[in-house]
This record gives sequence, C-alpha cells and structure tokens, in this order.
Amino acid sequence: MTSSEITIQPAQKDALPLILELQKKAFWEEAEFINDFTIGPLVQTLDDLIREFETFTFLQATDETGRIIGSVRGEKVEDVTFISKLVVDPNCQGKGLGQKLLTAIETELPSNTYKIHTRDQNIKALNLYLKNNYKIYKEEDLKPHFRFSYMQKIL
Repeated sequence: MTSSEITIQPAQKDALPLILELQKKAFWEEAEFINDFTIGPLVQTLDDLIREFETFTFLQATDETGRIIGSVRGEKVEDVTFISKLVVDPNCQGKGLGQKLLTAIETELPSNTYKIHTRDQNIKALNLYLKNNYKIYKEEDLKPHFRFSYMQKIL
C-alpha cells in the first residue's frame, strides 16, 4: 500500500455499513486491551451511524481495489471542529494512514480549534495527535482503568 494507491474522499451514505464494520474491527483491539466490549464504537448500531451521518462530515480512505481501509468523522460547531472515530484497518496501521485522515478532516472542516479524545493508554493515537500539535487539556476517568485524554489544537 503506497500513498498513491490511497484515496480519501467524502463518504456516501451507502458506505456506512462498511464503515461501521471497519470501526468495530479497528476498536476490537482496544476493547480487548481494557476487557470491555461495551465501548461506544463497538455497540454503535447502523441506525446510530445513519443519524450521526446527518450532522457529521464522514471521510473514507480506500485502497486501490476500492476497499474502505480507514475513516474519520468531524463536526464543526461555530469555529471548533470536533473529530471522532479516526479508524484504520488493523492490517493497514503504522503506514501513515491515520496521519492522512487527520490532515484530511482538518482540511475539510477548517477551524481555529480542533478537538479530539482518546483513551489515555492508547499510545498510538496519543502520539499521532501530539505529533500534530494537539495538547491534552483535560483528563477524565470514565470507568475503572478507563481514562480519556481530551486534546485540542488551537491555531
């Protein structure tokens, strides 16, 4: 998989079942790590995703075969873009696709402030966001052994 073989574009509604499948595949490792299979990305239904599609901008990354291998969504509220569920197929991780998706959603929804959150022990995600000038502004314990780091980038 090379950069020239990847296309990032707005997702269409008919791609939502595949995006949901990818989301569950990508978050499975996270659920295993914390031994909690009730996390939001795993229990989200297609109906939930369709409702989210009405207000969020969804981007998808496809490989040369047209297979969806990554996705991200964002919602702009005034001059703040909230980014969520940046997912990359586990077989495609570590090759820069997360970086490309993050840059793409920031370009698609330009703002003065970008916000995102992740579990505080998700080192891959934290490193990606820190590398892109996001700073932790709040941490919150949601469950035992489950703490979120809320991050923002202010331009």
